[in-house]
Amino acid sequence: MDEAMKRNDKRAMQRELSLIHEASQRIMVEARTLPDAGADKPAPAAACIAASESPTRAIRNLRASADCMAANYRDSLRTFNRFRSSIAIIQKTASFTELPHLLLRLQEIFGLQVFRLVLSSDAYGEIATDHFDTCTEAELRDAGSELTGAGCERPYYMGAPSELQQPERFLGELAGSPGSCFIYPIIHAGEPDKILGYITLLDQDPSRYAPDKATDFLEHFLCVLGQSIIDLLDKELTTLTHALDDLTRVFTRGHLMRQGSRLVREAEAHSIPLSMLFIDLDRFKPINDTYGHDAGDAVLKVVAATIKQYARKDDIVARLGGDEFVVLLPQTDLPGAGTFRRRLEEGFSELDLARIVPGAEHRAIGASVGVAVRAPKQDLASLLGEADHDMYAVKRSMHAEQSAGTRTKRLRRAF
Repeated sequence: MDEAMKRNDKRAMQRELSLIHEASQRIMVEARTLPDAGADKPAPAAACIAASESPTRAIRNLRASADCMAANYRDSLRTFNRFRSSIAIIQKTASFTELPHLLLRLQEIFGLQVFRLVLSSDAYGEIATDHFDTCTEAELRDAGSELTGAGCERPYYMGAPSELQQPERFLGELAGSPGSCFIYPIIHAGEPDKILGYITLLDQDPSRYAPDKATDFLEHFLCVLGQSIIDLLDKELTTLTHALDDLTRVFTRGHLMRQGSRLVREAEAHSIPLSMLFIDLDRFKPINDTYGHDAGDAVLKVVAATIKQYARKDDIVARLGGDEFVVLLPQTDLPGAGTFRRRLEEGFSELDLARIVPGAEHRAIGASVGVAVRAPKQDLASLLGEADHDMYAVKRSMHAEQSAGTRTKRLRRAF
Protein backbone atom coordinates (compact mmCIF):
# COMPACT_ATOMS: atom_id res chain seq x y z
CA MET A 1 0.00 0.00 0.00
CA ASP A 2 2.91 2.34 0.72
CA GLU A 3 4.17 2.00 -2.85
CA ALA A 4 0.69 2.60 -4.27
CA MET A 5 0.39 5.76 -2.20
CA LYS A 6 3.79 7.01 -3.32
CA ARG A 7 2.84 6.44 -6.95
CA ASN A 8 -0.46 8.24 -6.37
CA ASP A 9 -2.08 5.10 -7.87
CA LYS A 10 -5.69 5.21 -6.71
CA ARG A 11 -6.69 1.92 -8.33
CA ALA A 12 -3.79 0.01 -6.75
CA MET A 13 -4.54 1.64 -3.40
CA GLN A 14 -8.21 0.68 -3.51
CA ARG A 15 -7.35 -2.85 -4.68
CA GLU A 16 -5.01 -3.40 -1.72
CA LEU A 17 -7.49 -1.87 0.70
CA SER A 18 -10.20 -4.16 -0.68
CA LEU A 19 -7.99 -7.16 0.06
CA ILE A 20 -7.68 -6.00 3.66
CA HIS A 21 -11.45 -5.62 3.83
CA GLU A 22 -12.00 -9.09 2.38
CA ALA A 23 -9.55 -10.58 4.88
CA SER A 24 -11.47 -9.02 7.74
CA GLN A 25 -14.69 -10.52 6.38
CA ARG A 26 -13.07 -13.96 6.20
CA ILE A 27 -12.03 -13.65 9.83
CA MET A 28 -15.66 -12.96 10.71
CA VAL A 29 -16.87 -15.98 8.72
CA GLU A 30 -14.30 -18.27 10.30
CA ALA A 31 -15.13 -16.91 13.72
CA ARG A 32 -18.74 -18.01 13.28
CA THR A 33 -17.56 -21.60 12.61
CA LEU A 34 -15.99 -21.90 16.06
CA PRO A 35 -17.75 -24.59 18.17
CA ASP A 36 -19.60 -23.90 21.35
CA ALA A 37 -17.88 -24.64 24.65
CA GLY A 38 -17.74 -28.40 25.29
CA ALA A 39 -17.53 -29.44 21.64
CA ASP A 40 -15.42 -32.57 21.05
CA LYS A 41 -13.21 -31.14 18.31
CA PRO A 42 -12.32 -27.52 17.50
CA ALA A 43 -12.73 -26.13 13.97
CA PRO A 44 -9.51 -25.54 11.98
CA ALA A 45 -9.91 -21.78 12.22
CA ALA A 46 -9.74 -21.99 15.99
CA ALA A 47 -6.38 -23.73 16.05
CA CYS A 48 -4.65 -20.42 16.82
CA ILE A 49 -6.77 -19.84 19.91
CA ALA A 50 -5.04 -20.50 23.18
CA ALA A 51 -6.34 -23.48 25.08
CA SER A 52 -7.33 -21.28 28.00
CA GLU A 53 -9.41 -18.96 25.78
CA SER A 54 -13.10 -19.75 25.38
CA PRO A 55 -14.59 -19.77 21.85
CA THR A 56 -16.97 -16.96 22.81
CA ARG A 57 -14.09 -14.75 23.86
CA ALA A 58 -12.21 -15.71 20.70
CA ILE A 59 -15.17 -14.65 18.59
CA ARG A 60 -15.25 -11.29 20.35
CA ASN A 61 -11.52 -10.85 19.82
CA LEU A 62 -11.77 -11.76 16.16
CA ARG A 63 -14.65 -9.39 15.68
CA ALA A 64 -12.67 -6.63 17.40
CA SER A 65 -9.75 -7.36 15.08
CA ALA A 66 -12.08 -7.22 12.08
CA ASP A 67 -13.54 -3.90 13.27
CA CYS A 68 -10.03 -2.53 13.76
CA MET A 69 -8.97 -3.60 10.27
CA ALA A 70 -12.12 -2.07 8.79
CA ALA A 71 -11.46 1.19 10.66
CA ASN A 72 -7.87 1.20 9.40
CA TYR A 73 -9.22 0.58 5.92
CA ARG A 74 -11.48 3.63 6.14
CA ASP A 75 -8.76 5.80 7.68
CA SER A 76 -6.25 4.80 5.03
CA LEU A 77 -8.71 5.56 2.27
CA ARG A 78 -9.50 8.98 3.78
CA THR A 79 -5.79 9.73 4.15
CA PHE A 80 -5.11 8.68 0.59
CA ASN A 81 -7.94 10.82 -0.78
CA ARG A 82 -6.79 13.82 1.24
CA PHE A 83 -3.22 13.57 -0.04
CA ARG A 84 -4.45 12.88 -3.56
CA SER A 85 -6.77 15.90 -3.62
CA SER A 86 -4.01 18.09 -2.15
CA ILE A 87 -1.56 17.02 -4.85
CA ALA A 88 -4.22 17.86 -7.46
CA ILE A 89 -4.52 21.37 -5.97
CA ILE A 90 -0.73 21.76 -6.06
CA GLN A 91 -0.60 20.71 -9.70
CA LYS A 92 -3.22 23.31 -10.60
CA THR A 93 -1.16 26.14 -9.08
CA ALA A 94 0.08 28.01 -12.13
CA SER A 95 2.11 30.94 -10.79
CA PHE A 96 4.33 32.00 -7.93
CA THR A 97 1.83 34.62 -6.80
CA GLU A 98 -0.66 31.82 -5.99
CA LEU A 99 1.70 30.16 -3.50
CA PRO A 100 0.53 32.03 -0.35
CA HIS A 101 -3.07 31.05 -1.10
CA LEU A 102 -2.00 27.45 -1.77
CA LEU A 103 -0.30 27.16 1.62
CA LEU A 104 -3.37 28.56 3.38
CA ARG A 105 -5.54 26.06 1.52
CA LEU A 106 -3.30 23.15 2.53
CA GLN A 107 -3.26 24.40 6.12
CA GLU A 108 -7.05 24.27 6.07
CA ILE A 109 -7.24 20.81 4.45
CA PHE A 110 -4.88 19.24 6.98
CA GLY A 111 -6.28 21.15 9.95
CA LEU A 112 -2.93 22.67 10.92
CA GLN A 113 -2.10 25.67 13.03
CA VAL A 114 0.71 26.65 10.64
CA PHE A 115 1.82 25.61 7.15
CA ARG A 116 4.94 27.75 6.77
CA LEU A 117 7.51 28.23 4.04
CA VAL A 118 11.05 29.61 4.49
CA LEU A 119 13.15 30.16 1.35
CA SER A 120 16.77 30.86 0.47
CA SER A 121 17.40 34.59 0.07
CA ASP A 122 20.45 33.83 -2.06
CA ALA A 123 18.44 31.81 -4.57
CA TYR A 124 15.02 33.49 -4.44
CA GLY A 125 15.35 36.70 -2.43
CA GLU A 126 14.62 38.88 -5.46
CA ILE A 127 11.09 37.46 -5.77
CA ALA A 128 10.31 35.82 -2.42
CA THR A 129 11.10 38.48 0.19
CA ASP A 130 7.74 40.25 -0.12
CA HIS A 131 5.77 37.01 0.30
CA PHE A 132 7.76 34.66 2.56
CA ASP A 133 10.41 34.64 5.24
CA THR A 134 13.91 34.11 3.86
CA CYS A 135 17.32 33.03 5.19
CA THR A 136 20.76 32.94 3.66
CA GLU A 137 22.12 29.63 2.42
CA ALA A 138 24.54 29.60 5.37
CA GLU A 139 21.66 29.99 7.82
CA LEU A 140 19.69 27.23 6.09
CA ARG A 141 22.67 24.86 6.29
CA ASP A 142 23.13 25.70 9.97
CA ALA A 143 19.44 25.07 10.63
CA GLY A 144 19.72 21.75 8.78
CA SER A 145 21.81 20.33 11.61
CA GLU A 146 18.59 20.03 13.62
CA LEU A 147 16.95 17.71 11.08
CA THR A 148 17.31 14.28 12.59
CA GLY A 149 15.21 11.85 10.53
CA ALA A 150 17.40 8.78 10.35
CA GLY A 151 17.47 6.29 7.48
CA CYS A 152 15.53 8.56 5.13
CA GLU A 153 16.39 10.03 1.75
CA ARG A 154 16.19 13.48 3.30
CA PRO A 155 16.65 14.45 6.94
CA TYR A 156 13.65 15.97 8.70
CA TYR A 157 12.57 17.05 12.17
CA MET A 158 9.59 15.58 13.96
CA GLY A 159 8.65 16.52 17.52
CA ALA A 160 8.00 19.43 19.84
CA PRO A 161 9.08 22.95 18.79
CA SER A 162 10.59 23.41 22.24
CA GLU A 163 13.16 20.71 21.47
CA LEU A 164 14.62 22.75 18.61
CA GLN A 165 17.67 24.88 19.34
CA GLN A 166 16.56 27.62 16.93
CA PRO A 167 12.77 27.20 16.52
CA GLU A 168 12.40 30.78 15.25
CA ARG A 169 14.24 29.78 12.05
CA PHE A 170 11.37 27.48 11.16
CA LEU A 171 8.38 28.93 13.01
CA GLY A 172 9.06 32.67 13.24
CA GLU A 173 6.83 34.36 15.80
CA LEU A 174 5.24 31.01 16.71
CA ALA A 175 8.54 29.54 17.86
CA GLY A 176 7.27 29.19 21.42
CA SER A 177 4.06 27.38 20.46
CA PRO A 178 3.13 24.10 22.15
CA GLY A 179 2.21 20.99 20.18
CA SER A 180 4.29 19.21 17.56
CA CYS A 181 5.84 20.06 14.22
CA PHE A 182 7.22 18.41 11.11
CA ILE A 183 10.02 20.19 9.23
CA TYR A 184 11.04 19.08 5.75
CA PRO A 185 13.78 20.53 3.50
CA ILE A 186 13.22 21.79 -0.05
CA ILE A 187 15.97 20.39 -2.26
CA HIS A 188 16.39 20.81 -6.00
CA ALA A 189 16.56 17.47 -7.81
CA GLY A 190 19.58 18.68 -9.77
CA GLU A 191 21.42 19.93 -6.67
CA PRO A 192 20.77 17.37 -3.90
CA ASP A 193 23.36 18.90 -1.56
CA LYS A 194 21.81 22.37 -1.65
CA ILE A 195 18.93 23.30 0.68
CA LEU A 196 16.65 25.92 -0.88
CA GLY A 197 14.23 26.24 2.03
CA TYR A 198 12.06 24.47 4.58
CA ILE A 199 8.40 23.52 4.86
CA THR A 200 7.15 23.53 8.45
CA LEU A 201 3.87 22.00 9.64
CA LEU A 202 2.71 22.88 13.17
CA ASP A 203 -0.18 21.28 15.05
CA GLN A 204 -1.44 21.94 18.56
CA ASP A 205 -1.66 18.19 19.21
CA PRO A 206 1.67 17.03 20.77
CA SER A 207 1.12 13.51 19.45
CA ARG A 208 0.39 14.31 15.80
CA TYR A 209 4.04 14.61 14.84
CA ALA A 210 5.51 12.49 17.61
CA PRO A 211 8.77 10.75 16.68
CA ASP A 212 7.13 7.28 16.76
CA LYS A 213 4.72 8.10 13.89
CA ALA A 214 5.18 6.78 10.35
CA THR A 215 6.08 9.48 7.82
CA ASP A 216 6.23 7.73 4.43
CA PHE A 217 3.11 9.34 2.98
CA LEU A 218 3.87 12.77 4.46
CA GLU A 219 7.45 12.74 3.15
CA HIS A 220 6.25 11.85 -0.33
CA PHE A 221 3.62 14.60 -0.26
CA LEU A 222 6.07 17.27 0.92
CA CYS A 223 8.61 16.13 -1.67
CA VAL A 224 5.98 16.71 -4.40
CA LEU A 225 5.06 20.08 -2.87
CA GLY A 226 8.70 21.15 -2.58
CA GLN A 227 9.45 20.32 -6.20
CA SER A 228 6.34 22.20 -7.33
CA ILE A 229 7.44 25.24 -5.30
CA ILE A 230 10.88 25.11 -6.94
CA ASP A 231 9.31 24.88 -10.40
CA LEU A 232 7.12 27.93 -9.72
CA LEU A 233 10.04 29.92 -8.31
CA ASP A 234 12.31 29.05 -11.22
CA LYS A 235 9.58 29.98 -13.67
CA GLU A 236 9.10 33.33 -11.93
CA LEU A 237 12.85 33.98 -11.94
CA THR A 238 13.03 33.23 -15.66
CA THR A 239 10.18 35.64 -16.34
CA LEU A 240 11.77 38.25 -14.09
CA THR A 241 15.13 37.91 -15.83
CA HIS A 242 13.52 39.01 -19.09
CA ALA A 243 11.54 41.75 -17.33
CA LEU A 244 14.44 43.36 -15.44
CA ASP A 245 17.01 45.81 -16.71
CA ASP A 246 20.42 44.11 -16.52
CA LEU A 247 22.19 47.11 -15.04
CA THR A 248 19.77 48.64 -12.55
CA ARG A 249 17.55 45.60 -11.74
CA VAL A 250 14.37 47.61 -12.13
CA PHE A 251 11.80 46.70 -14.76
CA THR A 252 12.34 47.26 -18.47
CA ARG A 253 10.23 49.50 -20.69
CA GLY A 254 8.58 46.41 -22.20
CA HIS A 255 7.47 45.16 -18.80
CA LEU A 256 6.18 48.62 -17.91
CA MET A 257 4.04 48.72 -21.04
CA ARG A 258 2.64 45.21 -20.48
CA GLN A 259 1.85 45.53 -16.78
CA GLY A 260 0.99 49.22 -17.04
CA SER A 261 -1.65 48.51 -19.65
CA ARG A 262 -3.22 46.01 -17.27
CA LEU A 263 -3.26 48.59 -14.46
CA VAL A 264 -4.83 51.14 -16.81
CA ARG A 265 -7.64 48.68 -17.63
CA GLU A 266 -8.22 48.01 -13.93
CA ALA A 267 -8.24 51.73 -13.14
CA GLU A 268 -10.76 52.36 -15.92
CA ALA A 269 -13.00 49.45 -14.92
CA HIS A 270 -13.11 50.33 -11.21
CA SER A 271 -12.73 54.13 -11.40
CA ILE A 272 -9.61 54.17 -9.24
CA PRO A 273 -6.77 56.71 -9.59
CA LEU A 274 -3.50 55.86 -11.32
CA SER A 275 -0.50 58.21 -11.35
CA MET A 276 2.92 58.25 -12.98
CA LEU A 277 6.26 59.88 -12.21
CA PHE A 278 8.75 60.53 -15.00
CA ILE A 279 12.35 60.97 -13.71
CA ASP A 280 15.25 62.39 -15.71
CA LEU A 281 18.64 62.93 -14.08
CA ASP A 282 20.18 66.40 -14.29
CA ARG A 283 23.75 66.87 -15.56
CA PHE A 284 24.21 63.14 -16.09
CA LYS A 285 26.16 63.40 -19.37
CA PRO A 286 29.08 65.31 -17.78
CA ILE A 287 29.48 62.42 -15.31
CA ASN A 288 30.02 60.00 -18.18
CA ASP A 289 32.25 62.44 -20.04
CA THR A 290 34.38 63.31 -17.01
CA TYR A 291 34.63 60.05 -15.07
CA GLY A 292 33.76 57.39 -17.64
CA HIS A 293 30.80 55.14 -18.33
CA ASP A 294 31.53 52.88 -15.35
CA ALA A 295 30.98 55.90 -13.12
CA GLY A 296 27.74 56.67 -14.94
CA ASP A 297 26.59 53.06 -14.48
CA ALA A 298 27.35 53.28 -10.75
CA VAL A 299 25.20 56.41 -10.48
CA LEU A 300 22.32 54.76 -12.34
CA LYS A 301 22.41 51.76 -9.97
CA VAL A 302 22.29 54.00 -6.89
CA VAL A 303 19.47 56.10 -8.35
CA ALA A 304 17.44 52.98 -9.18
CA ALA A 305 17.99 51.60 -5.68
CA THR A 306 16.88 54.93 -4.19
CA ILE A 307 13.67 54.94 -6.23
CA LYS A 308 12.93 51.33 -5.19
CA GLN A 309 13.55 52.29 -1.57
CA TYR A 310 10.68 54.80 -1.68
CA ALA A 311 8.37 52.75 -3.93
CA ARG A 312 5.60 50.61 -2.49
CA LYS A 313 5.18 46.91 -3.09
CA ASP A 314 2.66 47.32 -5.94
CA ASP A 315 4.37 50.27 -7.64
CA ILE A 316 6.16 49.58 -10.91
CA VAL A 317 9.64 51.09 -11.19
CA ALA A 318 11.10 50.92 -14.71
CA ARG A 319 14.05 52.26 -16.64
CA LEU A 320 13.01 53.63 -20.00
CA GLY A 321 16.60 53.95 -21.18
CA GLY A 322 19.64 56.09 -20.51
CA ASP A 323 19.04 58.12 -17.37
CA GLU A 324 15.22 58.11 -17.60
CA PHE A 325 13.07 56.24 -15.09
CA VAL A 326 9.31 55.88 -14.58
CA VAL A 327 7.29 54.98 -11.51
CA LEU A 328 3.69 53.85 -12.01
CA LEU A 329 1.61 54.38 -8.86
CA PRO A 330 -1.63 52.36 -8.62
CA GLN A 331 -4.46 53.78 -6.50
CA THR A 332 -2.63 57.11 -6.15
CA ASP A 333 -4.18 60.52 -6.81
CA LEU A 334 -2.42 63.83 -7.50
CA PRO A 335 -1.74 64.75 -3.84
CA GLY A 336 -0.33 61.27 -3.23
CA ALA A 337 1.87 61.45 -6.32
CA GLY A 338 3.07 64.90 -5.26
CA THR A 339 4.04 63.58 -1.84
CA PHE A 340 5.95 60.73 -3.48
CA ARG A 341 7.79 63.22 -5.71
CA ARG A 342 8.84 65.39 -2.77
CA ARG A 343 10.15 62.40 -0.83
CA LEU A 344 12.03 61.17 -3.87
CA GLU A 345 13.61 64.57 -4.51
CA GLU A 346 14.71 64.69 -0.86
CA GLY A 347 16.24 61.24 -1.27
CA PHE A 348 18.14 62.32 -4.38
CA SER A 349 19.44 65.43 -2.61
CA GLU A 350 21.17 63.20 -0.05
CA LEU A 351 23.13 61.32 -2.72
CA ASP A 352 26.71 62.58 -2.97
CA LEU A 353 28.51 61.92 -6.28
CA ALA A 354 31.86 61.68 -4.46
CA ARG A 355 30.55 58.75 -2.38
CA ILE A 356 29.42 56.92 -5.50
CA VAL A 357 32.39 57.68 -7.76
CA PRO A 358 35.81 57.78 -6.07
CA GLY A 359 37.65 60.99 -6.88
CA ALA A 360 34.57 62.84 -8.10
CA GLU A 361 33.48 66.26 -6.88
CA HIS A 362 31.06 66.59 -4.00
CA ARG A 363 27.64 67.39 -5.42
CA ALA A 364 24.10 66.06 -5.14
CA ILE A 365 22.56 63.85 -7.79
CA GLY A 366 19.81 66.09 -9.13
CA ALA A 367 16.74 64.97 -11.06
CA SER A 368 13.70 66.54 -12.71
CA VAL A 369 10.52 64.68 -11.78
CA GLY A 370 7.30 65.08 -13.73
CA VAL A 371 3.88 63.96 -12.48
CA ALA A 372 0.72 62.93 -14.33
CA VAL A 373 -2.60 61.51 -13.12
CA ARG A 374 -4.60 59.38 -15.49
CA ALA A 375 -7.83 60.89 -16.83
CA PRO A 376 -10.87 58.78 -17.81
CA LYS A 377 -10.35 56.93 -21.12
CA GLN A 378 -6.65 57.85 -21.13
CA ASP A 379 -4.30 55.06 -22.24
CA LEU A 380 -0.81 54.29 -20.94
CA ALA A 381 1.10 55.89 -23.83
CA SER A 382 -0.79 59.15 -23.37
CA LEU A 383 -0.18 59.10 -19.61
CA LEU A 384 3.52 58.51 -20.22
CA GLY A 385 3.64 61.45 -22.64
CA GLU A 386 1.90 63.71 -20.15
CA ALA A 387 4.34 62.81 -17.37
CA ASP A 388 7.26 63.36 -19.77
CA HIS A 389 5.88 66.78 -20.72
CA ASP A 390 5.57 67.75 -17.05
CA MET A 391 9.14 66.58 -16.42
CA TYR A 392 10.44 68.93 -19.12
CA ALA A 393 8.38 71.77 -17.65
CA VAL A 394 10.06 71.15 -14.29
CA LYS A 395 13.48 71.05 -15.95
CA ARG A 396 12.87 74.34 -17.82
CA SER A 397 11.65 76.00 -14.65
CA MET A 398 14.73 74.83 -12.75
CA HIS A 399 17.06 76.06 -15.50
CA ALA A 400 15.28 79.42 -15.54
CA GLU A 401 15.74 79.75 -11.76
CA GLN A 402 19.41 78.83 -12.05
CA SER A 403 19.93 81.32 -14.88
CA ALA A 404 18.21 84.06 -12.90
CA GLY A 405 20.40 83.27 -9.92
CA THR A 406 23.53 83.42 -12.08
CA ARG A 407 22.54 86.82 -13.55
CA THR A 408 21.89 88.19 -10.06
CA LYS A 409 25.35 87.11 -8.92
CA ARG A 410 26.92 88.76 -11.96
CA LEU A 411 25.07 92.04 -11.28
CA ARG A 412 26.24 91.95 -7.67
CA ARG A 413 29.84 91.47 -8.76
CA ALA A 414 29.48 94.34 -11.29
CA PHE A 415 28.41 96.72 -8.55
